[in-house]
Amino acid sequence: MHRKRALAAVIVVVMGLGVLAWGDVVSSNYGPSAAYQKVIAVVKSTELSKDQKLAALTGPASAEETRMTALYQMELLDPAKTMQAAVGVFRAKGSSRLTKLGMGHYMLERGRPGKEGFPKGFVKEFAGYLLGEILDGGQKEFLRTLPERSMTAVGEYAYLASHFDGYKGVDFAPFKDARLVPILVKCLDAPDNIYSENQQSCMRGKPGESTGRNTARQQIPVALALLGDARAIKALRRVLDGHHDWYERNNAAYALGMLEPRGDHAKLAASMRARKVTGANGQLDGANDRYHHLYAFGRGLLARGDDAGIEFMAFEYSIYASRDGLSEVAYMLEERLKVLKGVKSVKLAGFFKQAFANERVTGLLLMDKAKVKVDDRGDSVYDFTRAGPRIEGMFDSICGLIEANGLTSLRATIGQIARRSASKVIRRRGEQCAAKLKAKGERRAAGDR
Repeated sequence: MHRKRALAAVIVVVMGLGVLAWGDVVSSNYGPSAAYQKVIAVVKSTELSKDQKLAALTGPASAEETRMTALYQMELLDPAKTMQAAVGVFRAKGSSRLTKLGMGHYMLERGRPGKEGFPKGFVKEFAGYLLGEILDGGQKEFLRTLPERSMTAVGEYAYLASHFDGYKGVDFAPFKDARLVPILVKCLDAPDNIYSENQQSCMRGKPGESTGRNTARQQIPVALALLGDARAIKALRRVLDGHHDWYERNNAAYALGMLEPRGDHAKLAASMRARKVTGANGQLDGANDRYHHLYAFGRGLLARGDDAGIEFMAFEYSIYASRDGLSEVAYMLEERLKVLKGVKSVKLAGFFKQAFANERVTGLLLMDKAKVKVDDRGDSVYDFTRAGPRIEGMFDSICGLIEANGLTSLRATIGQIARRSASKVIRRRGEQCAAKLKAKGERRAAGDR
């Protein structure tokens, strides 16, 4: 009898979802749709087994309105079967272009290629499809005025290249194709997005009004940088010199750091320091705008293995002023340490000397509230108790870079931090680092004799 009741429940749920698949409407912009509620009803059912739930969710996973909700719920039950279902939708004969792009995005986002059960060869399969779509009308599709969050082939390519919008850790090699360069160059001038009709609970502007941005367009310079084709340089220079979108200019600076001939780097840096950028309204777009883009330019240099980029890691080129609070100072230092990870250069000594000369940075490592203010926003406080493990991790990265590069000139400063920091972890790691630097210095001195 129990088995019959469960079977009946599956039939009822599937019948309900079958109606749903043909197009339930959203009941309100400010609440879950009927479609969402029916999918969740399956997940929460106490009468269905896991396999029965997966079976009941297969239909919604194939339907446009309920697809993503169903897939994410299925993933909680069985990730491998969910990926198989998504690939099945991608390969289905009647799947639209938008559906195929969506399934490719789902399969590659959040590092899925590294997960157990990921279909072998799918990355290459999706790469072939995506490249084909860009070559066959991608430019025309992207250069239209589109509502924000619209999915396009060019947009997915740009997001994938820059690890943006959910993509993470995808090998770009299968996606490299020089034939895309002229198309992507033209797409640098795509119009801004407009606010969509359905903004759900977050009203950001009137539907149809310009957003002032296009997040996919912003990432195109990164894709051009990875393609490594000098044909893009002229267009990227034009973007850097006057595009109204700050993020697109910033990514253009990064791309130029990777693409410009080495002999032109100094001249480009000098022109970036000297220039003044005006926005769409003709007003100066930030007195320190040029410094922000020099940081991105430096990241591009380092990405191609040029240690000249270390100069632009200096805090004077930061979008976050060192006079700001704990979270801003921590982010300013942390983002630079991520960029510098694995760099081998004696020039790092200069970077760390200017870092340790900054009172806010040393205050961060000492966990001294008198030197760097905690962030108290009334409803939440970001203090050294919360930030402690993060700061200790940063200091470990600092010591690792200093040790790997044998920067013995920094031993005294590291020793001072080790003696004065409020963190036992930082004191212990600092003592260890200072000892290694001392031994390194003694070996060098003995070698000189």
